Amino acid sequence: MTSAPGHEHRRRAGRERDGAGRAARAALILAAALGASALAGCETVKEYTPDVGFQVLTPSQPPAPTTPEVLENAVKRPVTEVTSLEVGALRKGRLLTAHGLSATGGWFQAELVARGTGPSRDGFLEYDFIAAPPELNGGAAITAGAPAQRRVRADIAIDAAALSGVVGLRVYGAEGVAAVRLIP
Repeated sequence: MTSAPGHEHRRRAGRERDGAGRAARAALILAAALGASALAGCETVKEYTPDVGFQVLTPSQPPAPTTPEVLENAVKRPVTEVTSLEVGALRKGRLLTAHGLSATGGWFQAELVARGTGPSRDGFLEYDFIAAPPELNGGAAITAGAPAQRRVRADIAIDAAALSGVVGLRVYGAEGVAAVRLIP
């Protein structure tokens, strides 16, 4: 029985591919063996550089106080400026996120505290944006620094029942206010 000319060509191509595959596998095994033998004589960094010394760096800003009594009884003040507000949807309400700038660096425990028990006369829920400055809470006073070093953020979840009849949200800082209208 004779095979068609195309079949013989396919068989020959398959054998050539198998031969190339075997050669590639053999080269890979050889490279792995050479790599393992080369690494067998390596020394550690400590053995290579015994006289290298390391210097412990201090942070540019001291960390916020972390003792429990300071955190529980932190003295808080309004942040200097409210730069933006974001409102996100929650399953049963909204999430208000306020971004702002503090007077100096290192402020911690930022939060939004409700003004009053319900909406203002014009239908806005109002909040004060406050945080704890380090100099009033046992930390060192920190220089003003760049705005990026003075950013603070606070979030508050607002229940859907509290949003009933509310037209917007307003957040107060020491030097201004930011507001956002809610879409019903």
